[in-house]
Amino acid sequence: MFEFTGWVAVCARRRRIGRSWIAFSAKRTSKGSYLLAKDGKILISSGRGDLSYDKKKVPDEKSQSTDPENDPNKIGRESTVAINSLTKQFTGVAIYQLANEGKLSLDATIGTYLSDCPYGDRITLKQLLEMKSGLPDYALEQALRDKYGDEIYSGMDPASLRADIMALTLKETPGEKFEYTNTNYFLLGLIIEKVSGESYENYITAHLLKPIGMRHTGFDWNLAAVRPFDPSKQGDGREFSHVFTFSAGEMTSTVLDLYQWQKYLYGGGFPGIVPQELFTDGGYHMGLNEKDGVFRHAGATHLYRSNMLYDTKTGDQVILLGRSPESDLNDLTTALKNGLMSWMQPTEWVCNICFISERRFVIWNVKK
Repeated sequence: MFEFTGWVAVCARRRRIGRSWIAFSAKRTSKGSYLLAKDGKILISSGRGDLSYDKKKVPDEKSQSTDPENDPNKIGRESTVAINSLTKQFTGVAIYQLANEGKLSLDATIGTYLSDCPYGDRITLKQLLEMKSGLPDYALEQALRDKYGDEIYSGMDPASLRADIMALTLKETPGEKFEYTNTNYFLLGLIIEKVSGESYENYITAHLLKPIGMRHTGFDWNLAAVRPFDPSKQGDGREFSHVFTFSAGEMTSTVLDLYQWQKYLYGGGFPGIVPQELFTDGGYHMGLNEKDGVFRHAGATHLYRSNMLYDTKTGDQVILLGRSPESDLNDLTTALKNGLMSWMQPTEWVCNICFISERRFVIWNVKK
């Protein structure tokens, strides 16, 4: 995607030439899809770069266009990309759904639902949701990585990985310290399966994706249109197996689907699960970071990168999905949000974008 390199300029000169723009720099190697929304409405959404470095489709006559939405080789706003840890908010919403239905309690311990969990009587579901379990991150455990080797990418036996996660030992006393760890949301996925009687993927599809109409959201990066870029190979690479990431990071989506997700979630689409009503004291909850009414989360697996933000006071959204580990999207998300705060766009104007070089592009308004 586009990596922020230190400056954002917002200029308004409508009295003279009737346009304003946001300009920022981008690294040459950064590619991906993006969406900016102001006051709940999409300003612009598209993509930059090729879907794959190694495999190219032969375009037909209708595809002879510089518009990425019409080029079968270019990343566009409907291109599916791995969303990494953005998966966690789907897991969090599912847990709250089941709690609202009386099928589980956030104050209950893990062992209430996973009876074979050795530390199950010491950690509550709420502590998992808030990243205060005291457990280590299984994805960073060297012994586990050594055990599975290439299977981290090709896929291991889910039962074997489950057993290894159950064998982890506490690093901290539960409830005392925040520490971001994928283990927490992996365990929540197991609880979703146990309580609902459905696979994690089937539950999320039926209860979260279908009601919103998220038809382009799935669970395996191998099925995503955008291939991960491996700088060491200067070509397509491999990503962690969806078995390895599971409910902590296995999902794929598009910027358009995620835009609909955020509108639905923060707009009260899930009864009793409105983040800005549930969480008003800041911090980490339900797969989301909240501060002053702005919710956001980043995602990073082996190669893919992602970042998503929603301002509950304005309806502003920034969604960035990158295909390369060189894409550090945190600063860019913040910069774009700051730009949106100064953006003014009358209804008779539309947003446009132009790449003026491999390292720079401009977003501006033009009159209809």
